[in-house]
Amino acid sequence: MGLYQLNLNEANVRKITQSGFARLKKKILENVYEPLKVWKKGNIVLSGNQRLSVMRHLVENDGYTIDDVNVAVYDVDEKTAKFIELSDNEHEGKYDLDKLVEEMGNIEELDLTDVLDPKLMAKVELKSKESETVDVSELDEGEVDPEIFENNTTDIIITNVPKVDSFLFYDTIARVAKVMGTKSDWVPLKTILELVQGTDDDELREMCVTNKDMKEYL
Repeated sequence: MGLYQLNLNEANVRKITQSGFARLKKKILENVYEPLKVWKKGNIVLSGNQRLSVMRHLVENDGYTIDDVNVAVYDVDEKTAKFIELSDNEHEGKYDLDKLVEEMGNIEELDLTDVLDPKLMAKVELKSKESETVDVSELDEGEVDPEIFENNTTDIIITNVPKVDSFLFYDTIARVAKVMGTKSDWVPLKTILELVQGTDDDELREMCVTNKDMKEYL
């Protein structure tokens, strides 16, 4: 397909580093690259946006001539197209978290969040919270020290959490928050942690052995 018949994916959630760009440029000049995956609807590139960008850079800035590009065309529905886009793992690229947060609504609507790595989803969750504006004056008095809130925030990423258990985690936090009458996620989590901290080892061990998931680690 012609180089300029293809359309870059505006919803692409990947980006590339300068060093990655240089490595990819070398591969393309040596004609060592996989065909681009293209959605037939609009000739939109699902996999290979970085490759297409590098090829156009070679033509527009370095004087090379590239007429045709090897592609694999997919005549599929929107959900399948998004699945192809998300499941692609081009090593020279990495996720653009800002763009991924922006696209998350569409990804959730298509029920494709399980395509993404859980660690990546944890980063997206943190990034989403970072973008939220919080009016400290609306927090309960004594709930948080504004100076600490603004200058000493700690991000917590919990890895290897099955999706079903993540619901358990957030539902528990929400339940405790409701009882405490707070909108903060940290206050109920801190309360739960302090409850465990105040339990001696024998009591904690007894609690653990009654839980089948925790028992296997003892």
